[in-house]
Amino acid sequence: MTRIWASGAALTLTAFGARAQTYATPAYAQSISAICDAGLTCTATFPQPVAAGDTLVATLYVANTTVGSVNDLLGNTWILAKRQGRGNQNSSSELWYTVSGSDAGLNAVTGTNLGLTAPRYSEIHAYAYRGLAANALDCVAAQDVTANPAASPPCTTHVPVELVFGMANPQANVLSAGTGFALREGTNGDWDEDEVVNALGSYSAQFTLDAAGDITTLVATFKALLLDAGADAGVPDAGGPDAGGLPDAASPPDSGAAGDSGAATDAGVSEPIKGWALGCNAASGDFAAWGCALALACGAARGRRGQRSPWRQSRR
Repeated sequence: MTRIWASGAALTLTAFGARAQTYATPAYAQSISAICDAGLTCTATFPQPVAAGDTLVATLYVANTTVGSVNDLLGNTWILAKRQGRGNQNSSSELWYTVSGSDAGLNAVTGTNLGLTAPRYSEIHAYAYRGLAANALDCVAAQDVTANPAASPPCTTHVPVELVFGMANPQANVLSAGTGFALREGTNGDWDEDEVVNALGSYSAQFTLDAAGDITTLVATFKALLLDAGADAGVPDAGGPDAGGLPDAASPPDSGAAGDSGAATDAGVSEPIKGWALGCNAASGDFAAWGCALALACGAARGRRGQRSPWRQSRR
């Protein structure tokens, strides 16, 4: 089976008083699968060229306990993320991954030593994803269970945007993916799925089968590429909105309370800034966790120790 799809987008996450960060949105680019009924190797060739920086993922289902190694035509170094045996059969489900180097082009992924002696049955599913970090793998977990629907153990994510990838090797056949997941490559009832999540949390791969039975389930999470670490949100810049999308210091209106001086500026500090100094201790320069959004406002108050602002007078 061959699939090709790609999209590009970015997600910006902003917290008040924290740093705004922008992540790429992980994108499924293409995939391919192959069944090998005999021999010690099994190869799947991507239908389209692989781009430099693509994260490549391979799932292997083999009729013996281990895969010797995985390699590709571009010479990338593949890493075994997880191997899980199935209890009632002499079989193994494995997840391998790599990041495509500076070389781009047509690529084929090969699993080797798939059987102690030929002929042995094996499958390989190969994927290319974009928008993932160079050290993308965040968490991986697997188990062998008897259940329908079946779920993998949970994986906890550590960045807000991640790709969640699941694989299933059942005694029966996979009918559908879990809620929110897209079903990808499948051969002989063994299927993979993925979804992009935009919040920190605990995620499991889930599959519905055509019958209850023994199944190996695996989940892996991959971190999105951080495009911009951002700037301090809530700290005004020279004249435009800050990185967090908050208005510049000259933008917030004054409190409007009675007793305000009415002057445009007071001791070199604009009245709007005084209006924003909520919870700011003029004597010490400290600011309450709930109130003072701008460090500049406290700096202004420190320069005027002992002088109560008209805004604070109006609160008495």
